[in-house]
Amino acid sequence: MDINTITRESTTEIRKSCSDFKNQNECARQVKHNLLAVTDILKCGRVDASRPCSARNGDTCWLLHNLRPWNDILHLVDLEVKEECPGKVILRSIDIEILMNFSTNSIIRAALAVYLLLKNHCCIERLDLVNDAVSRKYPFLLSRGLYFNRGLRHLKVSSAPVPEMFGDDLASAVKRMPTLESLEIREVKLSRNAAGAIAEMMQKNPHLKKVAFMQNDMTELGTLVLLRSLTFCRALETLCIDDSCLDVRGAETLSRLLSTNDTVRELSVKYIANLDDDLFMSIVRPLKVNATLQKIEFSGGLLSINAIAFLAKVLKQNKSLRFLHVIDCNIRHHHANTLSDILEDNRTLLELHLQGNNLRDKGAEALVRGIERNNSLRVLQLDSNKFGPRGIRLIANALTKNRTLQNLVLGHFDCESEDQSRLLTHTLHTTNVLDRMQLSYDESGFVELVRSLRTTKYQTTEVNVDASLDLESERLQELFRVLRTLECLETVIVEAHAFIDDATAARVSKFLAVCQTVKRFHLNTTSAEITAFPILVRGLKRNNSVEHLELEYRAEDGHSALAFFDLLKENSKIGYFSYLKTNSQYLSMLPAEMDTNYTLTTLKVYEEVGFKRPLLDVYEKLRRNVSLVNRALKQRRRQRLKQRQKPKQKQTQH
Repeated sequence: MDINTITRESTTEIRKSCSDFKNQNECARQVKHNLLAVTDILKCGRVDASRPCSARNGDTCWLLHNLRPWNDILHLVDLEVKEECPGKVILRSIDIEILMNFSTNSIIRAALAVYLLLKNHCCIERLDLVNDAVSRKYPFLLSRGLYFNRGLRHLKVSSAPVPEMFGDDLASAVKRMPTLESLEIREVKLSRNAAGAIAEMMQKNPHLKKVAFMQNDMTELGTLVLLRSLTFCRALETLCIDDSCLDVRGAETLSRLLSTNDTVRELSVKYIANLDDDLFMSIVRPLKVNATLQKIEFSGGLLSINAIAFLAKVLKQNKSLRFLHVIDCNIRHHHANTLSDILEDNRTLLELHLQGNNLRDKGAEALVRGIERNNSLRVLQLDSNKFGPRGIRLIANALTKNRTLQNLVLGHFDCESEDQSRLLTHTLHTTNVLDRMQLSYDESGFVELVRSLRTTKYQTTEVNVDASLDLESERLQELFRVLRTLECLETVIVEAHAFIDDATAARVSKFLAVCQTVKRFHLNTTSAEITAFPILVRGLKRNNSVEHLELEYRAEDGHSALAFFDLLKENSKIGYFSYLKTNSQYLSMLPAEMDTNYTLTTLKVYEEVGFKRPLLDVYEKLRRNVSLVNRALKQRRRQRLKQRQKPKQKQTQH
């Protein structure tokens, strides 16, 4: 590696995009100083920064066995490099709760490490930089590394605030990546030339499956150029142009793409500033002939009754769409009859999301017919539609006549008086539908939810208690007493605020020990006693189903910390855990306690000053587990493939 060449090449460009240095000479000194520091850190780990990738002809690159020195540098700005699947490397941002302030030296060293990794290693197949510390401060190093890389299959990058010329440099690099399978660019300034360069790559790329351009500083012409190029993509499955500038020509181009393409499965067109009837109808028109699109999302716009009527018309001819979102689009009560027609006539939609509109009670009255007669929809989301008690009662009564709708979401409702609450509670008591309806208004509503779950005749798979409620401990105990009786429960989300004492923790623990079907468990423990956490762990240690666990676990004393360590040793199912709140003493002990745990791949920790070094050791264990889990999955797939091939071989022999 020629340090002088890299220093000379980098200094001018860094100076243009970063104001941390007073002049050119100081910038050159800092670049050279930090580049030497990077090479020294790598040498301490017996790594030669200039050694090329050895992933040729199916061989495994030497980098896979030498990731720790690189992570010593990257981790200081919440980046990491790890094995994503056997033999394949990912360079990504670490998902953290609290963004810390990074030092100038840490950022430039990480940027240099990213540059060296991308330039020299074709085994890096995925770059995921949601954390924009590198792209915002030193965009030249990132774009230069991408320019030389020939192995990337998946690129995801964002940069805010937008550095000058980064979009052009990024586009020049992307243009040289004909093997990309997914591309996501967010919050980047893309000029007409930059959009053209990216469009040229996409037009020639036969592998591109996923494309997303979101919140970019790009003109309507730039969006048009990109969409035109995508009409040539024959592998495209997912397209997202959220928060982009779109005019009539762009909408017509998108319409032509959907009319002629038979591979696109998902389309997201959210937060288009000028989404009106013309644009909306242009985009949904291809649903008449498109037989592959399964999901389409709109959010934000001003739609008239003509647009909704047109949607109903094209949906009558469509047999592929399964998920439809029309959110925050100013849909009012006079649209509701048309929406009801859609519910009554359509037999393929599984989910319809209409939250954030303005249906009110008149709209609810019109929707009753559609809800009663629909027999295919599984999820209907209607929260934030300004329903009153009357509208909610009408919808609840309609749900009694529908036997297929499993989740009707109405969200939170503020009762203006005790009479309103009493009337609503009476309706929910007589209809007994809260086992299939997400609605929160006060404690009496929660009581009805528990009663409905106790008497439900449906196979309830999800229970969700809204964060707007404040519950007594006894109420929470009653809920978990009932949840124990549900045989098909897979998801439990209790975001309501409640004081969790030892007795409540014991009830939750007993539920976890007995219920072996729940895969996702979320409990608000912000007001739990410190002694409650070891009690919760007792149930988790006996649970063999929970894979995704969300609760604020406070390992701040010896008893709760030891209980958490025991959980890591004895539970072999949990793969995701958030959040752990602890101190530096117990955090430094955590890596050793994780030695025998091979299933935990995500652990989120509330980060404090001084946590970086012990967290690096924790993430090393998590990276090890990701590699092991992916290798095990690959081995399982191979075994299944062999088992499928055996009967075919026997038939061939006969």
